[in-house]
Amino acid sequence: MSGFLPALGIAIPIAFGAGPAPAAPAVDLNAFLPSARDLVGWTPSGEPQHYAGEELYTYIDGGAEIYQEYGFKQVLAQDYKNAAGRGLTLEIYEMKSPEAAFGAFTFKASGKGQSVPIGQAAELEDYYLNAWKGDVVFTVIGFDDSPESLAGIRAVAKAVDAKIPVGGTRPALMGRLPGAWARAPHIKYFTGVLGLFNIDAFFKGGIFKFKAGAAAEMNGDWLFLFQYSDETESLQRLAEIQKKLFADVSIKGFAALPDGGFEGRTSKDKTFRAKAAGNLIVLALTNKGAADAEKIMASFGR
Repeated sequence: MSGFLPALGIAIPIAFGAGPAPAAPAVDLNAFLPSARDLVGWTPSGEPQHYAGEELYTYIDGGAEIYQEYGFKQVLAQDYKNAAGRGLTLEIYEMKSPEAAFGAFTFKASGKGQSVPIGQAAELEDYYLNAWKGDVVFTVIGFDDSPESLAGIRAVAKAVDAKIPVGGTRPALMGRLPGAWARAPHIKYFTGVLGLFNIDAFFKGGIFKFKAGAAAEMNGDWLFLFQYSDETESLQRLAEIQKKLFADVSIKGFAALPDGGFEGRTSKDKTFRAKAAGNLIVLALTNKGAADAEKIMASFGR
């Protein structure tokens, strides 16, 4: 459909309905809260607390930035109690996409806990459980590791899981981790410098400027994949990183390699080795020396 502006004396087509698509309506996170009917021995305590967008900084003092980096939309927190007076807290975070929720889950999960069959991925460690499902990452926090509290944590998590529809998959980049690295219990997906710096202080400064990243850890060794638009961009970025690290006085033993990559040691005496591979930069980081770094890189191949 078009219209006219007669005051100008000329006919100018005006497009209708061509504006930006409306934002998706917010999910009602209350629909995911277990009620007393969903649980045995546990009941909601008090009213749920809701925070959206920038309000997250009110709820999390000093830790909201990482959620915002992944793509935070809203969070709902609800306390639960049982007849013995023990308490639990449930936090349900809606993120902008399944990939964002998966990334937030990998940030929260240490890889040292027990994998449990809840949601699309879940880990129980000490007295808290983190889980990912669709656009949602949720956490159930107890206040001790007694059998009673652990049973309550599992019960609340399973009840939440039953209410959240499945949607989305892990980021495709995670599938490019090779062999045993893809099955490592400790994996990370990151979309910005905070998520990367949280893994190791070597990555301060943001010199990698990636679109997205994946990492896996086994026995203290790390394999990182940094994703770029294409092979040209990854090669350009590798060259720029090489210049910056060569000029960094905290880096020891820096050397260019025949495959176009480079290696060196961090200020904490960890060995790193990097190269470009298609639209990726692949980097190994280990405290076991150059031979181990070379072995990690060889596991990726081309």
